[in-house]
Amino acid sequence: MAKAKAESILKAPTLKYLQSLQAELESLYKDQDTQIRDARSDRELLTVVPVDPKLRVSSVEVRDPTITDEGQRRVATMTINRPTCKVSPSRRGSDVSERNATLREQASEAILWAAGGRTPGMHTYEAVVDAAMNDGAAWTKLVFSKDLWDERYSVKRKDFGSDGDYDDETEEAKKRGGPPFEWVFVDPLTIYPVFAGRRLTEVLEVQERPRYATFRKYRLTTDDQGDIVPEELAQPAPLDTVDFQSKVTFLEWWSDTHCAYAIVGKNKSGSPTGRIVQTWKHGYGLGRPPYRWYYGVMMSHWTNRKVGWGISQSKRWLVQYRSFIATVLANVAARDALGLIYHEVPEGGAPHLGDDGKPVVKEDLEFGFVYHGRPGEKFTPIQLGQVSESLKIQLSLADAWIEKLETPRLPSQLSGMEGAGFAMTTALHEATLRDHPVVASLESGLTGTVEDMWAMIRHKAKEKVWAWRDGEDSAFIGLSPDDLKDAVAVSWQINVERPSTELIRIRAAHERLQAGTWGEQEAVEYLGDNFDEIRLSKARDRIRKQPWYLQAEEKQTAQTIGVGNLVRIAAQIAQSGGNLGGGVTPAMGNSMVPDQGQLAASPGGGGMAPANPPNLGTSPGAVAPMAGSAAGMQ
Repeated sequence: MAKAKAESILKAPTLKYLQSLQAELESLYKDQDTQIRDARSDRELLTVVPVDPKLRVSSVEVRDPTITDEGQRRVATMTINRPTCKVSPSRRGSDVSERNATLREQASEAILWAAGGRTPGMHTYEAVVDAAMNDGAAWTKLVFSKDLWDERYSVKRKDFGSDGDYDDETEEAKKRGGPPFEWVFVDPLTIYPVFAGRRLTEVLEVQERPRYATFRKYRLTTDDQGDIVPEELAQPAPLDTVDFQSKVTFLEWWSDTHCAYAIVGKNKSGSPTGRIVQTWKHGYGLGRPPYRWYYGVMMSHWTNRKVGWGISQSKRWLVQYRSFIATVLANVAARDALGLIYHEVPEGGAPHLGDDGKPVVKEDLEFGFVYHGRPGEKFTPIQLGQVSESLKIQLSLADAWIEKLETPRLPSQLSGMEGAGFAMTTALHEATLRDHPVVASLESGLTGTVEDMWAMIRHKAKEKVWAWRDGEDSAFIGLSPDDLKDAVAVSWQINVERPSTELIRIRAAHERLQAGTWGEQEAVEYLGDNFDEIRLSKARDRIRKQPWYLQAEEKQTAQTIGVGNLVRIAAQIAQSGGNLGGGVTPAMGNSMVPDQGQLAASPGGGGMAPANPPNLGTSPGAVAPMAGSAAGMQ
């Protein structure tokens, strides 16, 4: 059994294997690659409107931005709030398990978010949502990057006198370096997965890279035949002969145990050439390549695909049709604006000759110019008919069809009730239904990614990983292999930005709480919060209302702002009933209340002590002397 298992594991690949795999997968996914390119062309408004030249009067072309706008808005609603991680404790009701679950939630969010911001450009989560919504799928890989912990690995035990100092410096170095992971977005147009049934077994990334920079990085060149070889086997080409615009293909291959990089291209005869430049065992312990996928709209009969549909795929042809009709109408408008003139020459009249001595059959007329014809000549404007009614109908139909595909979609019986509560709830429900397939896929992909991260902390990092956690209680937070021993259930929640939906959820939770059909924990978790965090926060609020806490806070505040003496004076006034003899509140500058303005008249108030300072040793309730006074200096 062990032997069979060992034989099933893919070993390091050969160059021939990678080149054959590239050709096979590019052929297999050809239609899906075309779908991605077409969808991007529509989104970037690059798709040419196919209007027959006979219908064109001008070069104007109307390209409908509906898909562009919808893609941007829907992505914004998904990414304006960060997703939240939810961990169910191994033993519900146990304080230890609850705190461990809270730690894993907070630390996982912080570590993954830091790992997704390692590369320039969009954050990985934003890129994932954008690709899932518009391309039909997103792909990411979570990789361990030892270089990020160079400072941590430079800390040596022999340089410290005690284990405690060594451990402290090690943890500080890891905090400065951040998590040793990179959560990388992979362009779905460049990725080619290999499935065995429904299990991911191999992944090949195919990228175009600049030839010269890539060759320099991996110390490669080409020989006389144009084959890619190491620099030591051929003389590198002089800079003045290098084509800096040329590119090579970079292959990145992953299995459950190995990773390999290769650079391939064509030699002078057009035959394949290339080199494997790096191969290693990654040791992630995942049992598959470190990739996760996040589909857009999928259908049940689709299997082993790298992309589904984007959210606008169902309306692409309608939008293209509307662009066609709008372009035709624009040309009709140009026709009406330019006008047509019929030039009638009298019978027997001499034709108008051009510079070449030949009769001018057609002349370009200018607006605002007065033409003087010969006797009998006529310039008659040609009156064209109105815009075809069928063209207007077709445009209205296209508008109506596209509008029906927008969200929210209200039933016809709710027409005129847009402000009613039921209509609002229905509209929100429709919007939720529209986004649900993509949201569910995103949440599933994030769940798998954080499970991969936990496995890599246990099997690859093998020590505590730190990240900075933003928020009200900003601080470093870490996860160690010991924190990940308990088996828990993990999930993610995408917080779509819909304030009205949130209000409805809050109202429902509060009503059930008041009716007694829910406990506090169920209500808090329904609203997407962590009950352990809320419980501790409420405990802090209760403590802050205690008299002893308020007194301590006031004393500390007074000491911080340097008015401790005034607080003691106020306390003495309060003890004396609000006045100091005769029912008259003392003014500043007497024996009990020093003149603060006078003390401020010179640096430190030196030499400006109040006359007859109180005897603190004998007078009951006496006031402490002011700093800088004579009594205070003794």
